[in-house]
Amino acid sequence: MIDGGALDARLVIAKLETAAADLGLANAEVAAILFGRTDAWPMPLVDQWAVMEKGQEGRLRDLLEICRMLAGVFGAEAVLWLRRPSGGSGITPLGFLKSDPGALRALRDVLRLEQGIKR
Repeated sequence: MIDGGALDARLVIAKLETAAADLGLANAEVAAILFGRTDAWPMPLVDQWAVMEKGQEGRLRDLLEICRMLAGVFGAEAVLWLRRPSGGSGITPLGFLKSDPGALRALRDVLRLEQGIKR
């Protein structure tokens, strides 16, 4: 019998694979954002069905939500926005996501505020 939590996590992974590809994110970029290394995405099938740590599953869900919100806010321009350096810091949003473990939540929260989502 398939564990419901593993099935739910597998669905999140499948949706994230599509959403990240739609934003032009390379596998190495997704891996760096999620796991801090470039060789972990796409996740091996056996790992997709394993029980995930709460934090790992949360990061998958956060990145999926960010991909969807970016596509909703910026449309096709989201691909460019992710790679456009900030005027102040010179770092790109993609670079920020890859460099700071708290960046996923920070960007997710900002995008939620922009869209008027309260959670």
